[in-house]
Formats: sequence, structure tokens, C-alpha cells
Amino acid sequence: MAAKPDRIDRSIAFGVFVAAILWQLPFFDRWLALLDEGYILAIATDINRGQVLYRDVYIDGPMPLAFETLARWFRIAGTSVLSSRWLAVLGFAVYASAMYRVSREVLARPASLAFVLFLLCYRVWAFPHWQVYSYSLLAATLLLVATVVLLRAIETRSARWRLAAGMVLGLGVLAKQDYGGMVSVAFGLLMLALPWLEGRERGTGLAPLAPAYQLTCGALLVVVPVLGLYVLAGAGEALLQQTLLFPLSVIDDQRYTVLPDLRPMLTQDASLRAQIGSYFPSLPATLWWKECEGCFASHLGAGRIYNDTAIVDTAIKLLYWSPLALGIFAAVVQAGRTLRDGVPISRETRAGLVVLALGLGFLAAFNKPRDWVHLMMIYPPVLLAGLGAAGAVLRHLPRAAVSFGYAAACAGMLLLAGATIAMILDMRRVFDHPLPFARGGVYADRQNGPLIDAVVAWQDEKIAPGVPLPSWPTQPMLVFLSARETVGTYHVIWPGQDPARDSILRSEMERRDVDRLLFSISQWGHLGSFESIAPEFHADMVRDWEIEKVFSLEPVGPIVAALHRSPDRRAGLPLQDTTKTILSSADWPFAPVLTQPVEAPTDAAGLSLQVRVPEETPVLETAAGLNPNRWFGAPSGDFQFRVEVVDGTRPQTVAELSIRPREDVADRRWHPLTIDLEPWAGQSVGLRFTITAPGLQEDPDNLAGWRDPEFHAVTARH
Repeated sequence: MAAKPDRIDRSIAFGVFVAAILWQLPFFDRWLALLDEGYILAIATDINRGQVLYRDVYIDGPMPLAFETLARWFRIAGTSVLSSRWLAVLGFAVYASAMYRVSREVLARPASLAFVLFLLCYRVWAFPHWQVYSYSLLAATLLLVATVVLLRAIETRSARWRLAAGMVLGLGVLAKQDYGGMVSVAFGLLMLALPWLEGRERGTGLAPLAPAYQLTCGALLVVVPVLGLYVLAGAGEALLQQTLLFPLSVIDDQRYTVLPDLRPMLTQDASLRAQIGSYFPSLPATLWWKECEGCFASHLGAGRIYNDTAIVDTAIKLLYWSPLALGIFAAVVQAGRTLRDGVPISRETRAGLVVLALGLGFLAAFNKPRDWVHLMMIYPPVLLAGLGAAGAVLRHLPRAAVSFGYAAACAGMLLLAGATIAMILDMRRVFDHPLPFARGGVYADRQNGPLIDAVVAWQDEKIAPGVPLPSWPTQPMLVFLSARETVGTYHVIWPGQDPARDSILRSEMERRDVDRLLFSISQWGHLGSFESIAPEFHADMVRDWEIEKVFSLEPVGPIVAALHRSPDRRAGLPLQDTTKTILSSADWPFAPVLTQPVEAPTDAAGLSLQVRVPEETPVLETAAGLNPNRWFGAPSGDFQFRVEVVDGTRPQTVAELSIRPREDVADRRWHPLTIDLEPWAGQSVGLRFTITAPGLQEDPDNLAGWRDPEFHAVTARH
């Protein structure tokens, strides 16, 4: 049975803080997130350059506290990924310590210690949101601290403590408005109800509203001045748009992950498996899903358990739906205890209601995307509420049933601890590529690490220090590591942003004379294609930019392209089909192309067009290649490109090329072709274009094509 926390518990809470720090030391500096982590680190650096959030830096949703906190931490500890990781370590240590203190309100001391052990394991499984510094981490930590302060306020019935609890809640709102807002609402409703549940303040006018009023005032004392500072800095309207209107506008428009359907429960679910990368625990997926040489587990995606049973499907569904079940269970149990107590309620029931409000607040903030990363952030408070309610129920069960439950929990903890330690050891084994840059200091995995080295080396070679270098649409870490800044206030480009974004980016790039940028070919599928996200900007890039270098080290790995301006690309006479046949125009990253369906070698008919070869410019210059957006895909054998002159009965091959961009990363580029048509200068001839690939198991359209074919003079070949 839970008891009022005492001096021993305060000592244990400090011990939990120290233990949490020591527990994280073997793995806190492993792995690197090019998007989420790079985003917050780059924005914090912008603050230290004197830029104002929302006005000078576009923020896609979050309130400012996490960015401002990290910016000030950088001034103290230095600007690097490593220093931000230390802040994450301290944040989780505070979180774990506060969680122990809160758990003692509803659990006995041994159960609270067991819950802390679970929490240390959870820290690893919650990868990556607790692995890196994030606004989710900061908000969750602040809300746990606010719960501790609120418990103190309720115990002492002190207005000052209620005000202090409200102030910490306000900080939570400023870190992440959905977590902070929902927990604040839940606590506010509880503070409205408590005076009646405790039998106090009856018949005294507005006095029963005082606790909720003081809590609200505390929050407003923090939130209003901070927002006021942004208004005074000219960022008020932008802040409203980016932190409120933007999240509300995109939440239903995007193809975000939703809770898996409960049916079918005991058989394999094709819909779930189509999104398994979102639902499966992130760290085992990163380490063990494919081959992991020397690891404790490997090839889970090809294993019998996944492919021949529904165990994974059922376990994932139970895991994702259990917070809702736990929340309902805890609410029913706490309602029953409250009714059974009558007025006044007991201290134990009151504490249970506080923990329930905390859990339900986090549960209400479980917005889309409902994937593994976001599930892990809301789990511990909801689980604690469920455990507190279960403790109340267990007292009324037979001792044998309780003993069996404890034995099962201990066995589960042993399995969890063993799997967690195995993952930690494999993290150290797999994430072993040091990033020696001044802003690095951590270890990347064997796919991203060498690629990051190559990208940063290219920047140092090609771009003068201090020159801006955008990294779009979703890899701002590459800018942060090279100590460069972005252009036009945007670190990422994705749906729902300011409609004026594309014109802002174009004008800022012209104003700052930016002639190179980085572009991530490998992107998040649910965001949609770059041309659909930024159509105007994409059209400009197709016209004025081209790929200078492709960074791709493995067939199934990240792909980054370095782009440079090419304003004089169209120097020749464009190829024109006088018979208006089937070659289709398309804009790919980043070139105008003529594309045609890819055929099987045995059935290839090609596409023929009638062309008049100019007398003065009889050399057709083009390049052949695969659509960069489709460099990833199932191996299909060689892609064969052929151009033939059909002049009479016997076709004559004038250009031929074979590439394997899905197996050979060196082929992930445009392959120049110079087609000498001088013998047919001044004549009208038939040209047959053929693209084939054996065993193609995908849409053959918009897959391969010919870049910007133009006629040039004979001397242009040299």
C-alpha cells in the first residue's frame, strides 16, 4: 500500500537521479538524427545568431521554450550534438526522479522502485525521442515536475505552491502545447473538483474556485509575458500562425499513422504490415530488422515469428491500444474509490486522482502520427495511473492470484531488462562511426556516418566559410554540423507551411547569391513528393539547378544530392517530335526529361518519332537515367537504353547504355550520351527510343527517361 512519501523517499529520488545519469552513459552518444535532432539544434543556433523565432525562423508547430533553452545551454556547454545529448541525459534523470516521487503516491516503495527499473529500460525502448534532445522530452519532464509541485500544493493547501505548480505547467505549455495544454486542463478540472470532494470551502461563494484560479494564474504568469516578448519583437502574428493554425490545418490533411485496427486480432494484418516501420519498436527495427552482424538478434523481418505467425501483429495492436484501456480502467477504479470514500475523500484517493489526471492529460495529447515514437512519450504516466488503480484492485483478490501476478511481472521485467541490455551493447557495436567535427562528438551508424563525412568534406571544398547552405527538404543536421545557416527562415520543407514560402525562398536565395544546396533524395513517404509539397520552387529548381554530386554509399541507404545552379542549361535546339507521338515531358529532380514506359526485353517495341536533323547542329546531346525519386526499389536487372535511327528497313543503333542504379550506387546519376546524327544532317529521319529492364515488378511509367535532349553543333561535342 502507498504511504505518504518521507525523507527516505527524498533520498531515493536523488539516488534515482544519479542512477539515471549513470545508466545512460554507455549509449547516450550513439546514433544521429538528420531530421528531428538536426532541426532543433539548427534552430537553437539561429537564436544565438540573433534571430527571432517565428519572425526570422519558421517553426513548424512547437512553442519556443525547448529552442530557447537549448540556445542558452549552447552558450554554456558549447554548440555541438554532444553537448545537447548531455542536456537530454539530465532531462531524463529529472524525469525519472520526479516519476519516482509521483509513483510513491499510488504505489508502495518496492513497487515504485520496480517502476523506476522499468523506466530505465523504457528510456532505451523509447528511442529516439529520449535519445536526443527534443521539445517532447522537455515538456514531459516539466509536467512531471509540475505534478510533484502540485502534490505538495494539495498536501499543504498552500496558494504559493499552487501558483508555483501553475508556473511549471506554463513552462510545459511553452515547451509543447499539446502535452502542456492537455495536462493543464486535466489538473485545472481536478482543482475545481477537489474542494467539493474534500468537503472544504462549501457555501463560501467563489472560494472553491480559488485553487483552480491560482493554478491558472501561475500558468498565465509565465505564458503571457513570454508570448508578449515575441509580440513586441514583431513575431506575434507569425507565432499564432505557426504554433496554432499550422498544426490544426495539417493534422487531418496528412497521411499520418493512425492506431492499428483491432481486427483481425489473431491473424496477420496486411494493413499493419504495410506500415510496420512506423509501428514496430524503433530501436529493434534500426538494429535487428535486417542483417546485424555480431548482434544479439538479426533479420527479424525475415524470421519465422514475423513471417509465419501473427504474434507481432497481435502484440503491436495490444501495445498501441493498451494506453486507452489503462486510462479507462484507471478512471473507473478511481471513480469507484471516490464514491466509496464519500466526502471527504481519503488522501490515497486524492493522490490517485492527481495521477489519473496526469495520465489522462498525456493520453488526450496522443495526436497523429500515432506511431512508436509518439506512443512512447505518453506511455509512462498512463501506465502509472493504471498500476495505481491495479494496486487498489489487487487488495481484494486472493493471495494466490496476487502472487501469480507479481511472479509474472518479475519474469516480464527480467525479459525486458535482458533485451534492453542486449540493445545497448548492440548500439555500441553498430553506432561506432565517430563524427570528429567540432559540432559532432557522437557516433553515427555505419550507413549515415561515412555519408555525413563525405557531405561535410564536399562543403569544405566547394563552399567558402560563412556562405549559407540550405539542406532541404528534411535534413537540417547537415547544415548544423558544417556550422552553416539556411536561407529564407526555413530548415525543412513540408506540407501546410506559409503559402508564400516558395517565393520567399526564391527571393532570399537570389539576394544571398546561393549557388549550391543539399537535397535529400530519400524522404519520408507520408509527406508526399517534393514537387507536390513545393510545386513553384520545384519548377524553378528543375529550370535553374542540376545535380552536381550524389552521395550514396549503399544500395539501401540514405541518398543526398548536391545541387548547383545551371542557368545556361538550354544552349542548343530542343528535340522536337514532328509526329507528336508518345514521349512524355516530365520534371524530375532536377531536370526536364522525356520519359517513356520501361518494357521487358523480349517485348520491347520502343517509341518512334520523326525528327528533322538540323544541318548546322546535327549532334543530339542528352543523358539517360532512372528517376531519382525511384532509385530505391526492388532489384530488376540492368536498365538498357538504346537509340536507333530508323532509315529504311534496317535500324542503326547510334547510342546504347546499360545501368544498374538500384544495385550500383555509382549509377545513381545522369549518364551523358552524345548521339552523332551528322550523316543525316538536313534530313527527316525516324528515331526509336527504347528502355528495357528484365523482371520489372512495378509501374513502368515515369521510371526512366532522357534528360533535356538538344541538338548542338559538331564542335559542341568537344
